Amino acid sequence: MLTETAAIPALPDPLPRARRPLHQYGASAVGLIGAVVMLGWLLNLGPLKQVVPGMTAMTFNTALGFLAAGGALHCLPAAGHAGRSRLADSLAVVIILIGGMTLWEYVSGRDLGIDQLLVPAASAATLTALSARMAMASTVCFILVGAALLTSRPPPAPGRWPRLLSLVVLFVAALALVGYAYEISPLYSLTPQTAMALPTAVAFLILGLALVGNNLHDGALQFLANRSPGGASARRLLLAITGALFVLGWLALAGQRAGLYDESFGLALLVSAIIIVASTLVAWQASRLHQSDLILRAKDHRLQLLNSGLEQMVEERTSKLQATLAEVKRLDGLLPICAWCKRIRDDQDYWHSVEGYISSHSRTRFTQAICPRCQAEVAREDLAASLTAPV
Repeated sequence: MLTETAAIPALPDPLPRARRPLHQYGASAVGLIGAVVMLGWLLNLGPLKQVVPGMTAMTFNTALGFLAAGGALHCLPAAGHAGRSRLADSLAVVIILIGGMTLWEYVSGRDLGIDQLLVPAASAATLTALSARMAMASTVCFILVGAALLTSRPPPAPGRWPRLLSLVVLFVAALALVGYAYEISPLYSLTPQTAMALPTAVAFLILGLALVGNNLHDGALQFLANRSPGGASARRLLLAITGALFVLGWLALAGQRAGLYDESFGLALLVSAIIIVASTLVAWQASRLHQSDLILRAKDHRLQLLNSGLEQMVEERTSKLQATLAEVKRLDGLLPICAWCKRIRDDQDYWHSVEGYISSHSRTRFTQAICPRCQAEVAREDLAASLTAPV
């Protein structure tokens, strides 16, 4: 193995890629809900205002607040641009004013006239002072949403307060949805006239998720947007356990209301089902993590084998290079050579021919040949010998 380990550079932050789709989709969904409900009020179409006939309708001011929130969310990714940043802050202030003025109406008991200000006359004729006013829980959520939008900044700016405010909005919306699913009205309304509408609860849930996702670049929840095995496991378990508990609670309550069992038996049945489902989900996720760990270990083992083979190859190449350098060094320096016979003397004072000395100190091998100069000299000598020979 290598004795020195190079510093591993930090991996690029995957949060912007994981956060941006949720942010954009949430902004589009919330803005669309607000626009559709506002269109329902302008055209006096009940299905667009209520979604489910007979249920509480989303008020016009509530829809206006969601439309402004969707616009502000779309401006947040480009917070580096001064114009869009100012637009996002302006829309956040409008949202706070809508929620704050309505909350003041509840607290002071006064009607400021803002609830039916933008509602067309045809739709306003069937409204009362309270039915045109958004629920108190909605006013609080809008104030929190506006504050979260005002304090949201792009990474690496801290996002603690926006995240906390968004979680409160998310909790209130989830509580209202549970109230509608379980038919428990106190969870979504203090009085029948001030109930949070079902589409309002859905819009606040989407808005809360988008705001939480927009502020996951730091803090304790940033692992939820990470592509690591821990982040993926947390997302899967969170969604699976939340959905499973919601369905189990609804089934237990439905069986109790149908008279299949009493409250004590239903509670025991619910707890048993939760234990079974939670254990199954944990075992399933643990199995996935175990398989991922085995794959990582196999890849690490292959990497070690490749590293060992590379080190062995480097050592072989290094030894060959050192041997070559040693042979070159053996021929380096001054060679004592005879001026007459051209023989070379070694360190032990023995004389060798040039061919023998070079062959023994390198990989060079010699072949016999006659150069043109020597060939001419030999020819002259043979000619001279033939001319001087007796006839």
